[in-house]
Amino acid sequence: MLFFGLSLWSLSACQVEISPHPILGEIVGDLTDQSGAGSEEEASGPVPAEGTPPVALTVYDLGEFKVNLRGSLDKSGARVLSVGIRLEIDAALADTMHVRKDGIRDAVLLLASDYSYTELEGMDGKLRLRDDVHAGINRVLAPDRVERVYFTQFLVQ
Repeated sequence: MLFFGLSLWSLSACQVEISPHPILGEIVGDLTDQSGAGSEEEASGPVPAEGTPPVALTVYDLGEFKVNLRGSLDKSGARVLSVGIRLEIDAALADTMHVRKDGIRDAVLLLASDYSYTELEGMDGKLRLRDDVHAGINRVLAPDRVERVYFTQFLVQ
């Protein structure tokens, strides 16, 4: 019985530090930015260099994409990816996005159609597609750039 009491005492004195999984951080982002918790500096996003005005960001809706996946006409039948995409961009860039939208949509369609159903099954495939779309859109917009890409819907049929 003494041993049991000693064990409980030693457990209560332990401190456990739990760190978030790195992939989870990529998916949901920093929740303190959205919830308002944390300091004012953390909630406002990245801190600009001294003397540089802060960049105002906005979200631009690219709409929905429907793409035939690579190899989808094999034995498994036709597979179609339906994905909604929004972009986090500089607010000043939002005024000119309608002019560049066709080039951006073309890049997304070409990138997404190069994926197969099996490549998109897990979280890693979806994250890789998001990263490829992000890089492809930034190539189209250069020297301007997209801060983040969001999938607002993701369905493979």
